[in-house]
Amino acid sequence: MKNLYFFVSIIFTLVLIFSSFFSCSKYSADYLAGTGEVNNPNLFELTSKIVKSLENVYRWQSGNLEPAHSQNVLEHTLEVTLLADQLAQLELELNGVKLDRYRIVKIALVHDLPEGEFGDVCYLDKNNPLLKDSLLVQEEKIYFRILDSLNVGPLSDKIIFCYKDIYYNLNSSHSKDEFIEYRFFDAVEKFEYIFFAIRECDNGNHSFVRVISCHLPKILEYTQEFKSIQYLYQIYRLKIESILNAGD
Repeated sequence: MKNLYFFVSIIFTLVLIFSSFFSCSKYSADYLAGTGEVNNPNLFELTSKIVKSLENVYRWQSGNLEPAHSQNVLEHTLEVTLLADQLAQLELELNGVKLDRYRIVKIALVHDLPEGEFGDVCYLDKNNPLLKDSLLVQEEKIYFRILDSLNVGPLSDKIIFCYKDIYYNLNSSHSKDEFIEYRFFDAVEKFEYIFFAIRECDNGNHSFVRVISCHLPKILEYTQEFKSIQYLYQIYRLKIESILNAGD
């Protein structure tokens, strides 16, 4: 786990810095006119602290699920990041669709950032219309506070802009309609939920059948758009159907 923590800290730090040169390149002239020096020598320490906070929060602890396998937010973040990047390449090979893989990786790395302070939020609560808006407000405050702590000299405003933009789009239904990368990430993350649920069901924890039932309809919808998701679903289709039929 210590190696995983160190590895993700490095990745997160590098992605923050190199954000400046890719996704927001049209702003480069304004922000790179400075010395180019990094004024905050604690950038790595700050990102390490963020990663450590994700390591200390365990998922699936609410909703009466009681998982047999532990999974913290750091593990989930790395798993969904790697899965999304690999499937984006597969989407190009199977469907000829060239997704912005760098944007997808950034989305994956920061999508659960607030949970390091806020704690894990049950998928049922996230979809509860009575709780959803208030949860988003709390998450937004934490997310922006984290970003504002990442003061990296002349690049700081630009990096913060990039990631605030990512956050707004991640939580906007309009952005999912407009940007294919956000729909693609949503599909990948839902599949990662199902992977975890399958493992739990295989170990006799049938409370996770409802996790599969909850996310499968959206997965099936995404198979119509993304051939990589369709390919993945076909691999696990019989397994998923067997679990759902046994749960009836």
